[in-house]
Amino acid sequence: MAAMTTAALAEASVVLDESISAAALTSASVNGEGLFEVAKLHMIREMALAGDPDQPRESAAQVALWVLIAVTAPGWLPPHVQQTVQAATRSGAATDPPSAATMAMWCHATAVRSAWWREHDKTIALADLLVRAFERAAEIGGSDIPEHSTRLITLAGCYDVRMRHRQGDGLDIVSDLQATLELVERGLAAEPVKPDMRLRGLRLKGRAALTYARLHADVAWLDSAATALRAAVDLADLGDPARSEDADLLCAAMAERRHP
Repeated sequence: MAAMTTAALAEASVVLDESISAAALTSASVNGEGLFEVAKLHMIREMALAGDPDQPRESAAQVALWVLIAVTAPGWLPPHVQQTVQAATRSGAATDPPSAATMAMWCHATAVRSAWWREHDKTIALADLLVRAFERAAEIGGSDIPEHSTRLITLAGCYDVRMRHRQGDGLDIVSDLQATLELVERGLAAEPVKPDMRLRGLRLKGRAALTYARLHADVAWLDSAATALRAAVDLADLGDPARSEDADLLCAAMAERRHP
């Protein structure tokens, strides 16, 4: 089905970028037709994923876009989804354009992330789409929303994913690695940081710093890796299956620090 391809999702992301202009953050100036087309795509994808664990991500993206259309370009809202919009607003969906735009971008990005993890033959094109979707979600949300730290740490994770799927191009690998480290630092410094996101950020920082240290033979980054991984080990529950990997990486960083 064409709607399930990376190309269709990429085209939807471009249309969404163009449809939600900077003016959407201060007024109702958006491209209703573009939003309608992206919402329709998510509706088709939701139906195609019936019974799949990822179906709710497509449903959430579709509903968030219908809400955004309802508050910014109501002439493009199909009559058959009006009850869906009403139910969403009764459940707490924001109806001011900036908040509605923020939610629509975030839900679209999480649908892209689900597509990434569902894809067996992962490509750099899909990884690029993943990074761009969460970049836009962070940009539209801005730094004043309570979830800002979550947005930054999640985006850092997307850069990390892309870096680990690159092959052959050292400059792009280093660029993604630097972006991961910069974003995770900003995310951990933002307040408030949810405990689960702090743990995720520390793990990202520890692994990225260790990779950076190995690429550049930089002892200072070994220290940074060890500090982050030690904090992750302390913060993780004893039953967390990733805790043992944190501990193994911490031991590796400390050993490499002693014998660079």
